[in-house]
Amino acid sequence: MIDFENIGTMNDTVIKDISIMLQYSCRDRKQKHKLNLRLAKFFLGEYKKHGQLSDKEIEFLPTIIAAGAIEDFSYAYWMLVNDPKRAKLYRLKLYSKTAQWYSKNKQEIIKKLTNKKD
Repeated sequence: MIDFENIGTMNDTVIKDISIMLQYSCRDRKQKHKLNLRLAKFFLGEYKKHGQLSDKEIEFLPTIIAAGAIEDFSYAYWMLVNDPKRAKLYRLKLYSKTAQWYSKNKQEIIKKLTNKKD
């Protein structure tokens, strides 16, 4: 289930919701910091049957996901410093690897999800 709040009025919240969906529901089973491109492509294809999503918007997805991972990293660090009993150290590594992977593989992700050649 996806929370597409404000779907009728603002497309920027939709692209953020889609990025979260991809990051957490279309990730590689073994390497959770990576995107399973086959699942992501399938999801976007199904989404496009019901809602608008341009190639330009798809091009922003890796950057949005990397930024979200950086935000998650900073919160995990804050938890480690301020509430170490509840903090999960493994999350720092996961969020760091996620941000780096999406940034490093941005062009490949865009190419696969938009069907663009070079």
